[in-house]
Amino acid sequence: GIHSVSLNGEFSGAGYLSVERPAEFDLSATTPETDSEPENILSCKFGGTWIADDTVSGTVVLPDDLADGDTFWVSVLDGQPGEVFTKAIELRVTALEDGGVSFHPLQAKYDASSVHSDIAGDFAATQAHFSTNGINAPLGNSINSAGYGIHSVSLNGEFSGAGYLSHQTPAEFHNSGAVTLNGDEEDIMELLSVSLTEAGATDFDTQDDDATFSIEYL
Repeated sequence: GIHSVSLNGEFSGAGYLSVERPAEFDLSATTPETDSEPENILSCKFGGTWIADDTVSGTVVLPDDLADGDTFWVSVLDGQPGEVFTKAIELRVTALEDGGVSFHPLQAKYDASSVHSDIAGDFAATQAHFSTNGINAPLGNSINSAGYGIHSVSLNGEFSGAGYLSHQTPAEFHNSGAVTLNGDEEDIMELLSVSLTEAGATDFDTQDDDATFSIEYL
């Protein structure tokens, strides 16, 4: 099934979706205005022996003032029933000579699952928490590594490759201009419907600037 759904950084909660328990979003808050500044969205997957689901994804909206040498944390919710934790990895930003940018991991931490609901979709809160809190974890560079690492990184739709990141093998981006959603609500919902259908969601509803996604059959 599907759980821990977010839309443009708005987190619906960690529970699994069903007809009775859909993921709900306010489109008036999450749909970008046509004259707003474009966002830089970084997505990645966590993997390693400490990751229950080696395709669990993390997404972070990067601030406009991110500069060469800056660091930031990206987090996910992962684990087996009864052993679910908020897991995070710190990345460093490096400016490339051609105007591009690269990211490589520095360290990994984890904390209680309850932390995720407090920081999900909030860049500043994520940074504030893991910069001073959390328990150190081994930083992995393969699916068989102790601890966990990051792989399959994309920035604004540009994919850096499926390999795991390390200081020697960063994720590099050379054509990752920021992306905006310029369609109207109907266009955006059509795109979301296709994506959610591929993931197994089969029931969609939009009314009064609200969006609801649920799974008809689990």
